[in-house]
Formats: sequence, structure tokens, C-alpha cells
Amino acid sequence: MRGPAVITRNLRLKIICLLLALVTWVGVVYAANPPETRIVAVPVPQAQTALPAQYVLVDAVPDMHLRLSGTRDHLNAFDLHSLNVDVDYRHISAAGIADVPVHITNFNSQVEITEAPATVQVKVDTIDSATIPVTLVVNPPPPFGYLVSAQKVTPVTVVAHGPSHQLTGIRAEVDLDFQNQKTNLDADQQVTLYDANHVKVSTLGVVPATVRVTLTVVTTQTSRSSAVVPRTSGAVAPGHQLVGMAVVPRPGVFAGPRAPHNGVDAIGP
Repeated sequence: MRGPAVITRNLRLKIICLLLALVTWVGVVYAANPPETRIVAVPVPQAQTALPAQYVLVDAVPDMHLRLSGTRDHLNAFDLHSLNVDVDYRHISAAGIADVPVHITNFNSQVEITEAPATVQVKVDTIDSATIPVTLVVNPPPPFGYLVSAQKVTPVTVVAHGPSHQLTGIRAEVDLDFQNQKTNLDADQQVTLYDANHVKVSTLGVVPATVRVTLTVVTTQTSRSSAVVPRTSGAVAPGHQLVGMAVVPRPGVFAGPRAPHNGVDAIGP
């Protein structure tokens, strides 16, 4: 059975024209929105709660890179929240560098993942603790004329906890600025941890975080009153005698370092 003449006439030519039109349309569409590939950086989950209890990450895990494919518009609109990244930290069995499996799920059907890592490399250490004595560091010291005569810390030790390699050579200090301090101190003060090179360490925990510090500040300068006793030399003229002397004012006041004052009973001109 043959179709209407308007359809069957020059059928081959019509089919060729249709195909050409279709190819042209596809070309125009892809010229405006061509297929592309793109590499994106994806954060790696690394919460401490995801690791086995006895391990801790030494360094932050860097972003991993995925290659995505799709049209330009779809790639431009792609949201990283469309990806679910699952790192299987349960494969960690020893301290050091480990390759752990990573599984990526893509919920965006318009974009395809063409390249993705099967593992991520992590560096882990065991969690440990150490008991450390607390050192008081008064710097700068009290102003001129004052000094710290006694000091006390309660408790005298703290416990630092974290990666084992960071506990070597660790120090616990309470740093006090007494540049303008002329009175005693009795207060809770923050404990700071330093490594062997005296660089502040913020990746370790410390218990307790504060200690009670008691410092006694005394003055090194003092003053006191003393009798003024004049000294005489030589002798009065023949036929005269010394019957008395008057000193105005009668007591004298002298000031200076505390220690020398203890041996002074009188002063004189």
C-alpha cells in the first residue's frame, strides 16, 4: 500500500533534508551548551568521632579531586552537596600513614563522575597522655622597687593528652605579666602548653585547664626615722667649754634598699 503522493513524492530527498535539519539543530544546541569535563575539589570527612577511639589524625586530610562530565550548564549548576563521601576509617589498624577506602555517591543524574580515587591517604597517631609539672613564668617582672618573694601553684601538675608524638618534650607554663603589678596575686590562671622549642601547642588538651596561682609581692625600697647624732672634732678655745648642741630637725629620715637599713641606728652630719 502506498501512501499519499504528497508524502511519497521525493521521499529520499525529504529524509535527507530531515537528517540535515536534525544534525544542524544538534550542532546549534551543543555549540551553546557543549559537553565538558571539570575537576572539582571535594572536602574529605575527618571528624574525630569517625576514627577508632584510640587514634587521632596527625594532619588534616586534604581535599580529594574528582573529574566530572556533563554539559556546560549542568556543570555550572552542579552542587557539591549532591555528593556523599564516606571514608571507612575502620581500616586503620596502626599508627602511621594509611590508605583507607573512600566511597562516593552522586545524587545528580545530569552529571557523571568519570574519575574518582578509591582511597585517601591519612596520617594517624595513637592518643596518649602525660603528667607535666606546672612552671610559673613571671615576665616581665614587677616594676623597680618590687619583687616576688613567694609563689605557689595548685595543683602542681597537669595532664596533657593528644597525639603521642606531640607529648615528647611538652611543657606546661603559666605566663604572668607583672610589669605594673605591685600587689599580691591569688587567682586562677590559664595553663599554656609549649613544645621543646617553646612553640605554643594548641592541638593537645590539658586537664585542668587552669590552676590556682598565689604570688607575694614585696617592696625592695623602704624609709625610716633615726636620731641625728652630730660628731665633733678638735677642741674649743682655751677658757671655753661645749655645754650642748641642738639639731633641727631632731629625727632624720632616710630611704633606700631594705637590707642596708637594718644595720643603721643613727645618722650624723
